[in-house]
Amino acid sequence: MSATHESFISKATVAGLDPQNTLDGATLLWRLGDWFTAGAAAEYRYRAGTEAMKQSFEIGSLVRKLTTDSVIDEDTRQRAKKHGMDIDGVYAVAAIPASGNDVEKIIRDVKSSGSTARAQALVAQIDLRVVAIVARTPTVTVSEVPLAIGPFAPLMHLVRSARVCEQVWKLARKEQSGVHSMESYAWKLAVPDSTDINEYLIHRYISPLSPATAAGRDILETLRTWLRASFSVRQTSKELNVHENTVRYRLQKFSDLTGGFEHGIDELFGLRWALEAYDSGFATNPDSK
Repeated sequence: MSATHESFISKATVAGLDPQNTLDGATLLWRLGDWFTAGAAAEYRYRAGTEAMKQSFEIGSLVRKLTTDSVIDEDTRQRAKKHGMDIDGVYAVAAIPASGNDVEKIIRDVKSSGSTARAQALVAQIDLRVVAIVARTPTVTVSEVPLAIGPFAPLMHLVRSARVCEQVWKLARKEQSGVHSMESYAWKLAVPDSTDINEYLIHRYISPLSPATAAGRDILETLRTWLRASFSVRQTSKELNVHENTVRYRLQKFSDLTGGFEHGIDELFGLRWALEAYDSGFATNPDSK
């Protein structure tokens, strides 16, 4: 545009063009230059946005493929390599809530902290969560949102990691923050999908206490604290700020209403499971008998 402008001024001078006409012509040329520049910038932004959207869809499709298909074909392998993944390395599937959070920041953080020098993480937003295939456990976002992660496995066998991640997710999404894995929950992972067992144990240990009443809530809170305190009546009384005899009374009341503690460890585990199912909301009608 500068060369065109200089050429116009030169030709206008040689032709003896009126100064005002020369100025008007030069102004039109600069306006034309501004219009062209603005149009070029808009086209660049459009193309960049289109390419980013195309890449986002491509990554999302690849994440779905690797986490749901137990048979990975050569085309998928090449697509993974294209995005910097080590097809011979080990990866884990992770999930982070996207709703109400800065999704772009989460994606950047997880990709950065979930990658290694040799193996890039693959991160995409799928529905209301960010799903990632990571080469190492992400660390940047753990202080801000809960992160569920499955076990590490070869890239071509990520279906199990995705399945475990989904189980962890059902419990971790209710947490405030931190990394949550199979090790975090152990047997608790079986609770969400064990409807019949949940109903039975809640009917067995929770419903007889009338949990909607004040007395029932007191017994449940005492049981939770007592289990957490490794069955210490003294510690339970301190945490609840009640007399030790009150703790003993409530434990005895539980035993009277449910017949609990008759079979030792089995009863304790059944109670622990029932509390987990009840507190996590995996019950249809906990107050029924």
